[in-house]
Amino acid sequence: MRERHHSLVALVSSAILFGCGEHVERYAPPARHTENARVRPGTVAPAREGELRPYASLVGSRIRLVPSGATFVVPEAWLKWHRSNRNNLHLSHRQLEAVSRPSCEFDTEYHAVVSSVLPFGRCAVHAGGEGWGDGRRRGVSHDDLQMRAYVGGWQPNAVRELIQAKAMRVAKVFSELSRPPITWPPVHKSTRRGEWQVESVAFFLSYGSYGGTANVDFYVRRFGKSTVVLVFMYKEYGHSKSYLARRWAERNERELRTVVDSFSWHDRAQTAAQRTAQPSDGSDAAGDSEGREE
Repeated sequence: MRERHHSLVALVSSAILFGCGEHVERYAPPARHTENARVRPGTVAPAREGELRPYASLVGSRIRLVPSGATFVVPEAWLKWHRSNRNNLHLSHRQLEAVSRPSCEFDTEYHAVVSSVLPFGRCAVHAGGEGWGDGRRRGVSHDDLQMRAYVGGWQPNAVRELIQAKAMRVAKVFSELSRPPITWPPVHKSTRRGEWQVESVAFFLSYGSYGGTANVDFYVRRFGKSTVVLVFMYKEYGHSKSYLARRWAERNERELRTVVDSFSWHDRAQTAAQRTAQPSDGSDAAGDSEGREE
């Protein structure tokens, strides 16, 4: 039964993503409209002609986004997992493509909600406390924090409008697919965290024997002509007061704070040399296997 239910979720996810062409790229002014506006599910959208598709590299304890040059600190626990498993920091084009088709509980729904708003082709990095997708064979649980960093020319208000209009609708569909179906609607909340506008979507998922509240937080901030969206995905256990639930929540909040508070924007990487730094197949100076710089 669980396998049948997950197959249905995956099918609905693909249908939703196929119909999500009107994500934020469609809200850009005509002069900035690109072929990224319609992206088949699970594919990496091409960049504008002459523009480098985003990717990232690991430099010491920081991840650097290319071509923007923006950086943030990687939580120590993520680095420790990476040293042992090499499967939780997805930086190169090839690594990003590998995680663009999640096939397990929670991750499938997270991906569909985020991709209803943001084109995956503008994702520079996907990282987290453990592995992602693929039946969680790359991880051990769904209790860790996962994140993505997107960079594009969108207006922050356009991102917010699509979260309210499309992400909420997609979240509602997945709640209704739960076993038993969840009848209460997803919750959207707007807050601020320093200079970041935070748009949070919370929706309950149940898989029969277990479930929890899926949270997708969009941290949106404008830097000059670019908008950065940091997306955080994590599960909560409602009002559970168990020791482990409290520890997981505290850890996820601590890791989220590490990434957000350390984020630094550098618009110095827009050079011709960097535009040709990575071939389109993802095998590049950022590392075909590890996306790492020493």
